[in-house]
Amino acid sequence: MIAAAIAAPAAAASAKSALVAFDYAALNAITVSNLDGVSASKSATGPIGFHIQNTSGAIGSPISGSIRISPSQAAKADPALGVKTFTAQAPLTNVNLSGNQTGAPKDANIYTANFSYTKTVQSNEFVSFPMGFYYRGPSTSAPREFTVAVTLTLPGRAALTITSSVLLS
Repeated sequence: MIAAAIAAPAAAASAKSALVAFDYAALNAITVSNLDGVSASKSATGPIGFHIQNTSGAIGSPISGSIRISPSQAAKADPALGVKTFTAQAPLTNVNLSGNQTGAPKDANIYTANFSYTKTVQSNEFVSFPMGFYYRGPSTSAPREFTVAVTLTLPGRAALTITSSVLLS
């Protein structure tokens, strides 16, 4: 499990902190569907979501975040990868997937989205953000790896980024 902590500055009167980590299924196995409906779903490994565990007093809202998925290959990334399903508690906004062209440069197939969780996270509460992925563009038999970065900002705190990867078979 990849985990990181968000903490308040040491001088804060009521320090707020939380643990943030990706969640994985058995053997990290996931299924990635085809957004265009042209090709079949693919087997992959990667996270099934992430969570926040409050380790202090109540954390007010909003908790803002962003998701960025980029290809790990140096030369090209076809197909592109994006988030198909995400928790209903924090709908995705400003969703963008550029590129998805065969032979496109690495920077052309980057997925980005934002979200905001507007409920208070109580002391010791655990909030899950399940997500599922899609691929778009030409199917390839060669494995493709993508970096998934989730950046979270708790009210009054510096941003924190956790990263994982999805290996599309």
